[in-house]
Amino acid sequence: SATYTPGDANYKIMTGIPVTITVTAADGSAIHGLYISWDSPAVLWTLTTDTGDITCGTNEFIHEYIALETPSSTLTIHIPENSMRVDGIRIFGEGELPHDVQVWNPPCERADIMVISSHSDDEILFMGGALPLYAYEYDADIQVVYMCEFRSTGQRVREHEKLDGLWEAGIRFYPVCGNFYDKYCSDLNHAKTLYSYEEMTAYLVKQIRQSKPQVIVTHDVFGEYGHGYHILTTQTLVAAVDLAAEADKYPESAEAYGVWDTPKTYLHLYNVNPITLNLRTPIKEDYAERTALDILKAAYKKHVSQQSYSFRVDDEYEYSCAKYGLYRSLVGSDTTDDFLCNLKTYKVQEVEEAARIEAERL
Repeated sequence: SATYTPGDANYKIMTGIPVTITVTAADGSAIHGLYISWDSPAVLWTLTTDTGDITCGTNEFIHEYIALETPSSTLTIHIPENSMRVDGIRIFGEGELPHDVQVWNPPCERADIMVISSHSDDEILFMGGALPLYAYEYDADIQVVYMCEFRSTGQRVREHEKLDGLWEAGIRFYPVCGNFYDKYCSDLNHAKTLYSYEEMTAYLVKQIRQSKPQVIVTHDVFGEYGHGYHILTTQTLVAAVDLAAEADKYPESAEAYGVWDTPKTYLHLYNVNPITLNLRTPIKEDYAERTALDILKAAYKKHVSQQSYSFRVDDEYEYSCAKYGLYRSLVGSDTTDDFLCNLKTYKVQEVEEAARIEAERL
């Protein structure tokens, strides 16, 4: 692959871009794919190949991979003026893509597990048990929903880090992110002066109705180490789980997506109906057969800007990413340490329904 990199490998340098960028392979070989990193969600842009134009940016991804149906000797990237800036470009020839090239699916319409995370890196440090273990071992569709965005507060690097971390953790559905700014909250009362409880609840109701999760996992009721915004996230999520099932509450999202009553809701470190996940068994589906804990540790290292803090990924310390409690259930109590206990993934449900229809046909 050839690389054009205006910034450095840690996304720390943001530079202006020309309206048009032309890319060719240094050895003159044909290009089969383009991987581009933007400094903000992509708007529509045009890629000119040897055989014509391709409209890109339709999913608004920050990390965007374009596979070419017909290889091209030259690519010309046409970017609308005053829109987004380029952080990095990589081009690829024929063959398997490197592990770190992110080929994202759009946010899933039916999530087996939804992880609600106040900030990027919380989903790994505190709710990490829901990520590689279920993505690989259970082939579950996992949707991560963030509350805070970092573009407006000058921490754009964290938008890249969260994608790098999720990809390393085995997540393949692009995360959803709210428009709530990242602001320091000393406690819950402070958080309530900075954020709107009503707006946060409405946002979560919409996400629940849109993705129809079978399981939701979110923060500790005490905000892990007392973080006020973590606590507020949990409080609004607890309210949203009930409200999402009521058609007369937040009718706009109910009309758009229907209502949804989530079968199971777990809270981090909740001491009622507790479960402890096994994160120490090698995962054969992982490219290196690491344990879920190993994968999470590697994923957290992608959050380069956060490495100076004292938090760590672990299943045996006070903020264990393996310990949760069943806060709400429509399918009975757990009999095993498993988020999906008494449930089946949507994929399994589809297979069983197809088999039932075929059996009836015969």
